[in-house]
Amino acid sequence: MAVTGRNESKLKAFLDEAGHSDLLLGLVADAADRQATESVVTRTVERFGALDAAVANAGFMSGDSIGAGDPTQWSPMVLTNVLGPALLAHAALPHLEATRIHNSANTSEAS
Repeated sequence: MAVTGRNESKLKAFLDEAGHSDLLLGLVADAADRQATESVVTRTVERFGALDAAVANAGFMSGDSIGAGDPTQWSPMVLTNVLGPALLAHAALPHLEATRIHNSANTSEAS
């Protein structure tokens, strides 16, 4: 399983707590960055030999509502919450089709 995050120290803490370094691949990446997302998929396939599933779980919300939100954070929020899953699906689809499994999911506390 590959696990990504933008914050290297938080990612490392998660991986240390989870253990099983033989089963987990931790990669620092921003879900809204096309090249980073493509690299994550490529490195995952290289490490594990195939891609059986893709789960987009990145997301955040600026404020509790539009009225309380910070408009300066809306662009990065939309890029992460909307573009990020689309980039992952685009990068992962050829590998998922190759396995004929086609598992993908989008989930987030902000979506």
